[in-house]
Amino acid sequence: MPKLHLPARALAAAVLSSSLCFAAQADTLVDIYELALENDAQLKTQIAQYNADIELEKLALAPLLPQARAGYSFTDSENDSTRPNVVFNDDPLNPGFDQIDVTSVTETETDGYDVSLSQTLFDLSAWFGWRAGKEQTQQAEANLSAAQQDLIVRVVQAYFGVLRAQDNLRASQSQERAFERQLEQTRQRFEVGLIAITDV
Repeated sequence: MPKLHLPARALAAAVLSSSLCFAAQADTLVDIYELALENDAQLKTQIAQYNADIELEKLALAPLLPQARAGYSFTDSENDSTRPNVVFNDDPLNPGFDQIDVTSVTETETDGYDVSLSQTLFDLSAWFGWRAGKEQTQQAEANLSAAQQDLIVRVVQAYFGVLRAQDNLRASQSQERAFERQLEQTRQRFEVGLIAITDV
């Protein structure tokens, strides 16, 4: 069998060092799974989608619930008006008509309160919308559960992939050492003269 070439050795060393770093951070499969729960982007995306989907049921329920409305209004108006008024002057020294300006000021304040409560007795489309929202919530729960199970599968596959790579690396290193010993023994046998150069 051929010896490992330099790139293959570098790759094997990289796998070993990454697996050792991985093992230094988390030793067990449970530790790795907990890290994945905290950091997996796919699961976080699914959790965000789940949170959005469960709100749809609440939104669909709203038209079936009592609707309350309250209002307040305030108006303040002021009206100033000036109009001329002609009056007869009965002064004996200066009889005649006099013009008197009459000014009136009107100020009005109005407060208004309004409260209403209504309840829909029957709205089939709203009821079906609410049922669809409930179904969507159940689907969101199933999707989240599937995403969690998918994470478990991915973590287990990655974990055992690293273990398999470590075992393969150890086997390759053992095989390389065995070939080196065999080569050394063959050289020694050649030097002693027990075998021909073609056997080396």
